Amino acid sequence: MQEVKIHGPFKVVKVLFQRRYPGYLYRRELVDDSDYGGTGTLEMVCCYAEESGHWIGNARTARNLCKTRGLRKIQKAKKAHCVCSIGFDEANQRWAGWSHRAICSFGIGDKIFIERFGNDYTSYTQHGRTTIKTLSQAKLAAKRFAAYVS
Repeated sequence: MQEVKIHGPFKVVKVLFQRRYPGYLYRRELVDDSDYGGTGTLEMVCCYAEESGHWIGNARTARNLCKTRGLRKIQKAKKAHCVCSIGFDEANQRWAGWSHRAICSFGIGDKIFIERFGNDYTSYTQHGRTTIKTLSQAKLAAKRFAAYVS
């Protein structure tokens, strides 16, 4: 397997354990928490996207996204972000966007997400004017949804 460069929000002092799961890497790490008022070493479990090495979050989040929902190509919606918030469902040909509050997937036939569209009864996949015709448009809708719920 190819080595993945890890991009996380914490300064890793030491990797205690690492296991590869479909779609993500699970790691137990000692991180430097001195910038946050800690003693300098804090043991944490962090999960990273298998392809990009970007931080997904904890094991529960990674398992939900990769195992339960089957998402791959997990990545950050914007370069400046520290956590992944979009991913692709190959089986259903849909891009998903999420935060800690919600998740929604978009595919061909849905609408390109616009935050201020519709009402409380309008499905998020119909929050928009333009019908999605390509997977790149579905990815744009997922990015917009992720920004909306973050």
